[in-house]
Amino acid sequence: TVEEGLAGASAVVVTRRPVADGGGELVIVAGMFDTGLAAYEWDEVDSSLRLLGITPCPSQGPGTFVNWRSLALSTAGDVVYSTSASDHAVGAWLVQDRAGLVCADTMRDGESVGEGLVVDGLAGAHAVAVSTDGEHVFVAGYADA
Repeated sequence: TVEEGLAGASAVVVTRRPVADGGGELVIVAGMFDTGLAAYEWDEVDSSLRLLGITPCPSQGPGTFVNWRSLALSTAGDVVYSTSASDHAVGAWLVQDRAGLVCADTMRDGESVGEGLVVDGLAGAHAVAVSTDGEHVFVAGYADA
């Protein structure tokens, strides 16, 4: 099925929702040529996918981030991290119960994040990984040194 807002699917992760939230698996897909991540609920009985929604992640400036390239799941399965190559950014998305996803935070290359602190290394952000202990998120930016 082709959904609006999910052009050029580029990455996918699967996570399990807590039983209190209805259980079941969520399939999360990134759209490389669009603005959001799509969350689908997987029906274990008939193996079908039901779209919960496509969630854009607003940037600090005008518009939204695009060109989501890579996804990684937190060790607890409650946060999805994504990279945007053209916006030189990483995003964090909270896995919700029936809503699918909520964009929680973003960081962009060159962004000021505190007194004298500037994000560096995200130019061309292409891949993301989470450490096995869940304490660190690593991003590879192909256009950065």
